[in-house]
Amino acid sequence: MSRRALKTDDEEGFLLAISDELAENRVMFNCHIELTLVPTDKRGRFDIVAKAYKRPRVDDSPPYAIAIYQYPSTTANRLHAAFYRACIRIGGELSRIGPYRPAQDSSSVDESR
Repeated sequence: MSRRALKTDDEEGFLLAISDELAENRVMFNCHIELTLVPTDKRGRFDIVAKAYKRPRVDDSPPYAIAIYQYPSTTANRLHAAFYRACIRIGGELSRIGPYRPAQDSSSVDESR
């Protein structure tokens, strides 16, 4: 969660909060997150698509989690605020799924636990 109080017009604050949220999710869930702005069929409407990939990412690997946030919306009428909401949403999806842990080779698993 953001370490700072955010106002709707605080663009720099939102950009810093987005960076913080992405970095926190990368560490907590061992993933790579991509944000994409996608136009919709409605004029002036976009989807912000957040995709989390397992690390290390292999080309053409499917996303681990996906979250879509529509812009503009009633809760975010500024683009930077919508990107922040998308980051919060992918974090929520990741927390529901749980942390990704690469499968360990059975010969290297410590059986003493």
